[in-house]
Amino acid sequence: MKKIIFEQTCNVIMTILFTLSFINTLSTSIINVQTGEFEFRFGFVWLLTISFCLFFVLLRFFYEKTYGKKDGYNNKSGELSAADEREIKVGEKASVCVYRMIPYILMIGLILSFASNFLIKDSRVMGIFNIAMIGLFLCIFFVIYTVAWIILENRL
Repeated sequence: MKKIIFEQTCNVIMTILFTLSFINTLSTSIINVQTGEFEFRFGFVWLLTISFCLFFVLLRFFYEKTYGKKDGYNNKSGELSAADEREIKVGEKASVCVYRMIPYILMIGLILSFASNFLIKDSRVMGIFNIAMIGLFLCIFFVIYTVAWIILENRL
């Protein structure tokens, strides 16, 4: 169970950092539609995101070396690595749980995106809203997988 919590917590942190990085780039970049000129600006958030990605790679490596043999963690498989047949079934059922939730959550996103077209007039703010919504939904999917995995782990 530790490996799932480890992987999914890092996935949520990485998703939040990437979302903030894209929002930062969108909000600070200069785009001139008339002339077709643009200037992308990458701020401190991107440095933080890239640093965390490198740190996550190192964490996965050291986690595999220290705890991997005990709980069946494989760096290449990540959260899908399994120590036994039961963990394979738990992972499959948790994935199915997320798969079943995807249409409902994306439908909510579609409705919010449609409604925001009437409420948000600035295209930059609209872009920020959509990026934030996609990042939020990805985090929700990671959390659903983690919760489903923990519940199924205790039931099976």
